[in-house]
Amino acid sequence: DSYWRSVVALKAKDGATYLIQVIDNRQKSLDKQMASKSVSEVDGLLNHKSLIEMEIKLQNYERELSITKSTLARLAGLPSSADFELANVDLLALDIKMPSVQELEELAFLNRPELFVNDQQVEIALDDVRISLLSMLPSANLSATYNHDNNNFLMNKTWYSAGVNAAWDLFSLPQKYYQKKSSEERVGVAKNARLAMSIAMLSQVHLSYLEYQDAMRQYELAVELSSVKTRLLEAGKKGKKQGESDSADVLNLETEALLA
Repeated sequence: DSYWRSVVALKAKDGATYLIQVIDNRQKSLDKQMASKSVSEVDGLLNHKSLIEMEIKLQNYERELSITKSTLARLAGLPSSADFELANVDLLALDIKMPSVQELEELAFLNRPELFVNDQQVEIALDDVRISLLSMLPSANLSATYNHDNNNFLMNKTWYSAGVNAAWDLFSLPQKYYQKKSSEERVGVAKNARLAMSIAMLSQVHLSYLEYQDAMRQYELAVELSSVKTRLLEAGKKGKKQGESDSADVLNLETEALLA
């Protein structure tokens, strides 16, 4: 965005520099006409006012170029006062094939890491619920030992023993029950957060699509307006040669064509 603004400001500044020089010469000529009384003071001042307003508009391009180049330098990691040249790129006609809103929605869902984070939070909360459920069950311990005794009165001096030991901490059941309920609530919160994020994403996609369509309409109108004002300027120059227009009219048309 900063690059294209800088390019446009540079192109406009080059044309504005020429027109400002023409305006200065026009003002000097107008002052002489007012001094010689060949132009009335009211008409002269009105023309003078128009010339000043034109010059103010044209000087904005120089300020715009300074601001955009400074921003562009900062984004490129250069000092704001760095002196650099902009590549001269032609403003090509737009040829954009925009996908449908449905395709854009799918792309948004596939390329937003925030949704993956919410999915992981849901899975973690579900694991906590399972852990809480398992911790409420009795705990069982298996045991197996090998035994040997040298007592002569024993028929078998070696034997194996195995057993199962079950324990249930009843006093901790209320605490574990509420831990389970808390984990279930966290699952609901995580799912609601994911739903809210999804709705926000869809809103962004639809809003961006509407902004894109509006920008395209504005661009097409701007191109058409620029074409009309350029044709007006050409007609004004022809009219000046034929004596149908004066220099002030042509200068005004040149300024409007540059602004367009």
